[in-house]
Amino acid sequence: IINIPIFLTQLLLAFVFNWKQEDVFFATHVGQCVSSVCIIIAIYVCSYQLIKQYDNCLIPARLTTNEYILIMTSSGMVAYFVFGLLNALSSPVPKIAFFISRIVGLMETFLQTYFLLKLKRYVTRGKVSVLISSTGILMMLKNLSFWFLNSYVNHHITDLDLLLVDRKTWLYIKNILGPVKTFYRFFSGMISYSVYYKFRS
Repeated sequence: IINIPIFLTQLLLAFVFNWKQEDVFFATHVGQCVSSVCIIIAIYVCSYQLIKQYDNCLIPARLTTNEYILIMTSSGMVAYFVFGLLNALSSPVPKIAFFISRIVGLMETFLQTYFLLKLKRYVTRGKVSVLISSTGILMMLKNLSFWFLNSYVNHHITDLDLLLVDRKTWLYIKNILGPVKTFYRFFSGMISYSVYYKFRS
């Protein structure tokens, strides 16, 4: 449900040309903020339940290959959001919705990556958690939704992008960060499913 605003605005941005671009971008950023805030709240609630009900491994587990990939691709997400923040700060007209969506996106990326890495260090001992497994499904759906949108919806250059860099530089940034953040969404979606599988009832 929380991804419906993102889907609708992305489809409008891609296929509807009689709407003002600013209105569609505003709706997109508001939808992203709402979705990210829901994930952040769910992660905090799940973290509290983890501390109260589950045992943490005393011996720190080594990072697996999957976790190394998750960390490396999350750096691409951070770079994408930082680039958006610089765009918002460079704009002569305040872009509050754009700025807030990038701040919330940064927080969500950090917390989600940390949460997925942290869950491996907890032992279930047969205990189940509807809350944590539901959060795993929620994160999986959101990440795969963004993976789908980033893969198939073409993101055009805007005047806001050109305030920070020229068109050629922006295309370099898009071609480098685009695949990385798309892969992060897919990979974190798959790991989120493993969270559901581990804590499912």
